[in-house]
Amino acid sequence: MQPLSGVEYGGMLSDIVRVPHAAAMLAPVAPGLDAVDAVALGSVSDNVLDGYRAVAPHLTSLPGADVLIVCHGGQSVPLYAVQAALALGAGLVDYASDSAESLALAEHLGARPLQTNFEKPKRRYPMSLTRE
Repeated sequence: MQPLSGVEYGGMLSDIVRVPHAAAMLAPVAPGLDAVDAVALGSVSDNVLDGYRAVAPHLTSLPGADVLIVCHGGQSVPLYAVQAALALGAGLVDYASDSAESLALAEHLGARPLQTNFEKPKRRYPMSLTRE
């Protein structure tokens, strides 16, 4: 960050990392989480929020709209978008992918899985998120 901010805060190879505004920017990890759970929390600050950001403003404008999420491979942001869309009251959440693993995860989360070869969809959606 030093080249951008003029202040050296430290980084991933530092013994000490300064966190400006830490009281407002950090939250303690709940006691009892194992190391795997604690590491998974790292996605909250970026990937989870990206999934939310991809659908939330549109569902505010079009409450209850059907949503199409298209993903090549098994990436996390589109799966977080599925969860956000469902939590925000989307009508139908379709998840199109060429990955059987990703489709199974999306179905487990509550989306309708659509195996695709990425040709034009058969129907139109008021909202669609595409991620490669």
